[in-house]
Amino acid sequence: MDKPPRPKRPINPIVFIVLGLAIALYALFITWTVPDTNKDLMYVFAAIGFLFFVVGLIKHLMSKDKPSLKKEEEQVANQFTNISVTNPPVGEKTIILCSKCRSRNYSTSNFCHMCGARLR
Repeated sequence: MDKPPRPKRPINPIVFIVLGLAIALYALFITWTVPDTNKDLMYVFAAIGFLFFVVGLIKHLMSKDKPSLKKEEEQVANQFTNISVTNPPVGEKTIILCSKCRSRNYSTSNFCHMCGARLR
């Protein structure tokens, strides 16, 4: 069965913040506790971690002004509830929803593949 394309979801800014802090603090911890480390390299890792933290913080602050993704998800879900089965192109299957369990089925199916309810 062909699956509909999933909408691309942005990475949660909290992930950037947590990973950035973890990388930066771990690099600084290694720099200060292990005597034979390349301190310049560890400071580079710490800077990259803080950069991730700042990017996550900026994304988090900017995402408060944007509308919720719920509307986009509802629009994608509604695409499959409003599918018409009338006159499908020859040789192409369309998707219909079961009236009982709301699962997706091909228009050529007589019964729902999930609950067994009659589709036609």
